[in-house]
Amino acid sequence: MKKVFFQGSFDILNVCHIKCFNIAKSYGELTIGLNSDKLIQSYKHRNPSIPYEERAIILRALRYVDKVIPCNEVSPMKQLKELKPDIFILGEEWVSAHKEPMDFVKSYGGQIVTTKNYTKYLHSSDIRNRVKSG
Repeated sequence: MKKVFFQGSFDILNVCHIKCFNIAKSYGELTIGLNSDKLIQSYKHRNPSIPYEERAIILRALRYVDKVIPCNEVSPMKQLKELKPDIFILGEEWVSAHKEPMDFVKSYGGQIVTTKNYTKYLHSSDIRNRVKSG
């Protein structure tokens, strides 16, 4: 079975995340690189709505997800070097920022699969705002 890697924060899990997991899982055994609370704080300048451990439990409960590992850096190079996935799933909004990881995966014959930028349609902050407004 092919190894598949997909990184993200997945804070306030929503239907767009599930669509991406479904796509990713269709390629093989899915490992999620889950961004740590500290990493989210560093680039979103706020705490995650749901702490890392709770997000990890939620993701592990999904039928699409085979494994969850922590990510402490925006670049998933460490995880990619350790896992050497056959397929690296990447949201289209991250392609320009992940040239080095993409080149690394291609260097050993791995494949890059980009998913639609679902955050254009639904973002976790939209859900937070809906909940606040009641």
